Amino acid sequence: MKVIVPAISGTSQIFNNSLNEGAIGNTRGLTSPAFSRTLAVNSPIAVNKSFSPTTIPSGQPSWLTITITNNSTVNTLDLTRFDDNLTGTTLKVLTTASVPGGGSRRSRRHL
Repeated sequence: MKVIVPAISGTSQIFNNSLNEGAIGNTRGLTSPAFSRTLAVNSPIAVNKSFSPTTIPSGQPSWLTITITNNSTVNTLDLTRFDDNLTGTTLKVLTTASVPGGGSRRSRRHL
């Protein structure tokens, strides 16, 4: 049986599938034991941002690192647009990128 989960809530979701003892039987009177399996589903994309250093004096630089992770192991994630609004300034990445299945791309900007 193939299971497809079209959408999830949040960044990951756990689905449980259980069968009670005797849920599967045959004409000889044999039945199945109880069993349960879990399926973890991650959203297809995850984004993380970090500053280094995290505290600076006014007028001093800090590196902003934005990591985009493709949680799919089979599909390439084609990025066609990426905007990041900061208080008092806006960063825009004008080039496009592809993130291979199971991979990550990082963008670092000196602020």
